Parts: sequence; C-alpha cells; structure tokens
Amino acid sequence: MSNLVIKNGLLDRLKKFSGINSDQAMASLGGVALNTYKAYRGGERSPSPEFIARMCDAFALTPGELLCLISDPSRAGDAS
Repeated sequence: MSNLVIKNGLLDRLKKFSGINSDQAMASLGGVALNTYKAYRGGERSPSPEFIARMCDAFALTPGELLCLISDPSRAGDAS
C-alpha cells in the first residue's frame, strides 16, 4: 500500500526560510492541531486535502512540490 506524505524536511525548511518561529504557528497556518502537524511532518500520517491546500497557498507550492508517494509506509522518513 502507498502513502502520500510531505517531502522529508520540507516543512522545517519552509518554516525556517519564511521566518515562522514555531511548530504551533505552522500548525495554525495549516489549520490543524500541533500533534497532527507533527504527524504530517514526520510522515506518520497522510496530510488532509485541506492541509495540503493551505500549505500550497501559503508557500506558493504545487501539491507535487509538497508531497511524495511512499510505497513502503515504514520508510516515510526517507521521503525527499
């Protein structure tokens, strides 16, 4: 089974380069709770369509720039 996940390290890079100071601020930007944001960031959960849309809008990304498809969910941390 395949999982759609955020590219490894991308949310941290976006946070750093945009000057956002906390994971909570990134979670709020994405419209999710902090624990959900952390699960998305770590590849533990597939992001919701709403989160994908908010992140793409906020950072002028396409879904293809934000996401990758992982065929082995146990390797989600390897996504880049």
